[in-house]
Amino acid sequence: MLKRKSCTICKGKLDHIKTIKDVPVYMGVSDSSDNEYLFEDMIFTNCNTCGTLQLENLIDPEILYQKNHNIEIVGSLWNEHYDSFIKFITKHNQLDRVLEIGDPSGKIASRFDDYNSWTLVDQNPIDGVDANPKIFVINGWVDDVEIDGSYDNIIMSHMFEHLYDPITTIKKLKENNIVYGTNVFLSIPNFTHLYDKKDLPPAGLHFEHNIFLNVSIVRYIMKSLGFDFVSIQYYKKHSIFMKFKYTGQIVKSNLKKKLIQLSVSDIICKYEMLIEEINKKDGSGFIIYGAHFPAQFMFALGLDKEKFSYVMDASTSKQNKYLYGYGLKVIGPQEIKSWKNTPKILCQMGVYTEEIKKLLYEIREDIEFLC
Repeated sequence: MLKRKSCTICKGKLDHIKTIKDVPVYMGVSDSSDNEYLFEDMIFTNCNTCGTLQLENLIDPEILYQKNHNIEIVGSLWNEHYDSFIKFITKHNQLDRVLEIGDPSGKIASRFDDYNSWTLVDQNPIDGVDANPKIFVINGWVDDVEIDGSYDNIIMSHMFEHLYDPITTIKKLKENNIVYGTNVFLSIPNFTHLYDKKDLPPAGLHFEHNIFLNVSIVRYIMKSLGFDFVSIQYYKKHSIFMKFKYTGQIVKSNLKKKLIQLSVSDIICKYEMLIEEINKKDGSGFIIYGAHFPAQFMFALGLDKEKFSYVMDASTSKQNKYLYGYGLKVIGPQEIKSWKNTPKILCQMGVYTEEIKKLLYEIREDIEFLC
């Protein structure tokens, strides 16, 4: 386990906000229910200089990304996200040499053809992702591998927030792979919306998303490293697309301090109260949706695992496996179609909740949602 000793943005002092004890270190599934699971405390902190919310305990990428859990595009929201982001990238822009960081299955590269070369860097790329002779794969965490050559376009889709020290990572790319005029395209979660909605995970943070990144913070980072801010586009309330161009002109500015520690504590308290109500419900055999951080957070906060028989997830790569940390079997949505009893489901999936509930109601109209 790694320890963040100072603010990753400005090196200021970190103040403790809240701790969730014993959270699973891997946000996915295991092949069996009797794995020796690893847990770590999730410690929320706030920089007392710039106000950036971030986690103190950081998990070794080898453990955190031991297997991929984002191989497939699941749901219309994500499918439309990639369509929209690709349109944003190609608007007034010609691709030649592309470096993409953080995509194990080539979800973006597979939708392009008109480019010279496409280099994918990922901790766990899937077999065959480089079947296209123009796609090259570098296996490893971006901070630990050597990337040769210069690129005219660099793409990170829901990756920037995974970096432990984004300033150091971009500096390394500047030294080795970025030239004057290189474009950087980012798609990041809309953390501000997640914070305002007060859903899980608190302010959008978990062991993978370890920094609260809003538009101001990302612009501050990139402009301080010599990138001009070119354009921005909001994809619904889900993601924010940004384009930067490297000019070498460094702009130093100050971040406006915004303390949000009280709301983080409020979010956790809100779910502890919800969990208390669910634990009081009669019966068992319940289902919890999402073989990912939502279920793991709920159990870590005290949800009674004995009341639940299954985890449900639409990702076929997770089905018939077991939720990491808790050993509950993962089933697909269609399995409840033939059940004699009314399925009772806990679905706390943030921005995806309504889409998921609509899908489930199409399978069975008599579903009882626990909240």
